[in-house]
Amino acid sequence: MAFTPTLTKDKGNIKKKSGGTWKIAAATDAGPAATLVAGDWGDLGFVKVNTKRNKVDRVVDYDESGKKVVDEPGNVDRGLSLTLMQTDMALVEFIRNTVEGNYYCLYHDNGVANGKYREEVYAICKISSDFEIGSEDQSIPITVSILDNESAVTFGGTGNAALPTGAHATSIVVAANKGWKMAETAVV
Repeated sequence: MAFTPTLTKDKGNIKKKSGGTWKIAAATDAGPAATLVAGDWGDLGFVKVNTKRNKVDRVVDYDESGKKVVDEPGNVDRGLSLTLMQTDMALVEFIRNTVEGNYYCLYHDNGVANGKYREEVYAICKISSDFEIGSEDQSIPITVSILDNESAVTFGGTGNAALPTGAHATSIVVAANKGWKMAETAVV
């Protein structure tokens, strides 16, 4: 029997706008190092728009009569599209010269909804160095690929990679093969 979540209408969870703090830190293909401290997180500056992608390919097959007999989830493509509002030299050079070939973890303070802070951590990411900066809109759109983490990755708590300064949660665990986690912490 399948699990049926308890879902309800809750106007407190309706948000018109996202939060505004995105942080980035170096990682490896296994995730952030346990030695990552709060001060190691860098600020991505102001973000105009962010879009999360969780695309599940379907494995579908039909028998000889044309009846669908298989419809299962296949590969999952997780990612982010961020539009960075700043175009200062340090940020442009970081995207252009540094990100390709390196692993990062990301943190997003997504503001408050329904009396709770919403935060997201992305355990293992690759960032594309492709971008275009227009003459009228100087924003930098970047593409982030969220990789699967083979084992659970814990941010915060003793012996784990630290959450950035200003984080509201004391720890956030990204389950194995999930790539990212949203956490909610009560506003006190």
